[in-house]
Amino acid sequence: MKPAKRKPNRLATFDYSTVGAYFITICAKNRKPIFGQVVGGGVLDAPHLAPSPYGKIVAAQLETMSHFYPSVQIEKSVVMPNHIHFIVSLTQGPSGASGTPPPYICTVSAGDSVLCVYLKASYQ
Repeated sequence: MKPAKRKPNRLATFDYSTVGAYFITICAKNRKPIFGQVVGGGVLDAPHLAPSPYGKIVAAQLETMSHFYPSVQIEKSVVMPNHIHFIVSLTQGPSGASGTPPPYICTVSAGDSVLCVYLKASYQ
C-alpha cells in the first residue's frame, strides 16, 4: 500500500535562508524512539525524558550550534523519544555568509534508524 501523498509544508516562494525565527520538527526514521524514553509520572515525579546516548548527542549539538555558527541561534529545543522540536533564529542574511560549510547533526542508531539534520542557513 502506497502512503498518502503529502501536501508541501513550505511556501514555494519564501526564502528560508532569510533572517527570522523558524519552528522545526524532525522525526526519527520510522518514528523509532531512538532519543530516549519518558520516565516518571508519579505524584512527586513529573514525566521527563531519560535520554539515550543519541538523545544526548542531539541535545549537545543543538546547545553548541551558535558557538560554531554565530548567525544561527537555537532559541528553545526539546528532545522527545522519537522526534525533536526547536526554534532556530537566523540573525544574519545571505549577504553576510561566512563561507563555512553548513552544520550537520548526524546520529546513527542500531539497525537502520538514522537521523541526519542539515540546517540550511545563510552558508551557501
